Amino acid sequence: KSGRHADARTCYQKALSLAPEDADIYGDFFLGLMREGDQETALSMCDTILEKFPGNVDALAFKSAVLHELDRTPEATVLFDCDRFLRTHVIEAPDGYADLAAYNGALSKHVLGHPTLVQSTSQNATRFGGHTGDLLSEPKGPMADFETVISSAVTEYIKQLPNEAAHPFLAGVLSQWSLTVWAVVMGDKGHQISHTHPSAWLSGVYYPSVPDDIGADIGTGDDALAGWIEFGRPDDEIKITREPLVERIQPKNGLCVLFPSYFYHNTVPYTGSGTRISIAFDVVKN
Repeated sequence: KSGRHADARTCYQKALSLAPEDADIYGDFFLGLMREGDQETALSMCDTILEKFPGNVDALAFKSAVLHELDRTPEATVLFDCDRFLRTHVIEAPDGYADLAAYNGALSKHVLGHPTLVQSTSQNATRFGGHTGDLLSEPKGPMADFETVISSAVTEYIKQLPNEAAHPFLAGVLSQWSLTVWAVVMGDKGHQISHTHPSAWLSGVYYPSVPDDIGADIGTGDDALAGWIEFGRPDDEIKITREPLVERIQPKNGLCVLFPSYFYHNTVPYTGSGTRISIAFDVVKN
């Protein structure tokens, strides 16, 4: 960060000689190369990481970003392919609930009363909001039905994927997997900074409670998108100069969004008096 890039390279190379199987060092080296402005070597670093650690989430995210930065956008969109890999649908209410609104009410009550709900810290991506721990721990309450609904959605997602073993995301399709689930509660100024989910293959978010003013046709620019989820904008640590490729989705009550875990995602800061509740989940290898 002080601009001593040659010295930094020496340090990274020494670190890799000491711990050649530490993927995080390669990732930090990549970030250093991007600070230096050496995008071509940074791209080669991505390929090195993927060769040593196939399907590495950070490397796939990095590679998509640096390809676009190098004006190789068609190659970037092979990885950041929202048409094929980003899926949305509104779920149906599980049996035992009068309608989806009743089920969403039960989920929201469960989240807001969960004993692990605490103010977020810098250790996670949420700012000006709350964050729960594992929502699949007992007593699950309405989360038991949620686990069933999302498991079915993931199974259907996998069934619809094309058979392309050469694609790094498709090559990593899981045959045995489980879910990890948590919730994020945000009010005024609440948002999430751009991040990925390094320990997962597929990730998703479900919205049981979205304030009425999110997505309202008011304001311009980011104000009109307050509370929306955005995909494709890299972490600030990746020094880019070109406007990134992005895809934005308006949260709605009952909406489920599925996406590869290497897709950078963030939320546009919400400004309002309501409470925005989202339930996030990861599909992880058993």
